[in-house]
Amino acid sequence: MRKEEFKEWLSTRIKKKPTSDCMSRCKAVEIALHTDLDAEYALDKGKRLLQKMQYSISDERKQKAAPTEFHFKDNANIRYRMANLRSAVNKYFEFCKENIA
Repeated sequence: MRKEEFKEWLSTRIKKKPTSDCMSRCKAVEIALHTDLDAEYALDKGKRLLQKMQYSISDERKQKAAPTEFHFKDNANIRYRMANLRSAVNKYFEFCKENIA
């Protein structure tokens, strides 16, 4: 992940706290999945990664466990947490689209 460039790009779009949250969520995804978001974007524009991070309302209703790579606190709302992670990664991929490395 191109941290400084992404942080600068985000700062022109969202406020400081959401920027920090987005940065840390992207980092958490890279760590959990042992990947680099730039590599994922280069592979298939991030489609495989985002698919892997799907957690639907149906999954929630079935009380499906969180993807094993992610560790959430007990009683965490997994669908909400996964949506936050996916949203951050989507922002990174939007950055990638606008700033081809």
